[in-house]
Amino acid sequence: MPYDINSDRRLRNTWNTIQQAIRELQRYRHIKVQNIMKENKVSLYEAKDILDNKIKHLEQQRREEMKRVQKDIDEENKLKKQEEEERMMQEKEILSLRREELRQAKIEKAKKEKETPSRLRRSARIRSKTSDDPRATCYRDSLYTNNN
Repeated sequence: MPYDINSDRRLRNTWNTIQQAIRELQRYRHIKVQNIMKENKVSLYEAKDILDNKIKHLEQQRREEMKRVQKDIDEENKLKKQEEEERMMQEKEILSLRREELRQAKIEKAKKEKETPSRLRRSARIRSKTSDDPRATCYRDSLYTNNN
């Protein structure tokens, strides 16, 4: 399974530390092969195999470490996702309760208006013709006032 080492800092650190050790083994490979030949008193091909086995062992170790770190990251992401879902559910519940309260308030307001109808609004022209109030004759300097 390929790993996206850019997705998390821990993956990148794990990859880079072991990659650095592998590069160190591959650097000046011919000199290291000669040193293995002298130390172990083996042939050139066996020394190359020993060095290759060390590199393969490091790569295997890197894969195991990456798998372990990826598993930890997946568990953390799963917990974060669950917490986010719980938070979203709570927000939805709060929102639905608020909507229900607003709906109930609207129903109550409608009932109240049915019990007590609102005051009838009149235009200035009609008010000046139908009212005996002296202020009605001068209301907004209308053309229809009785300012004779």
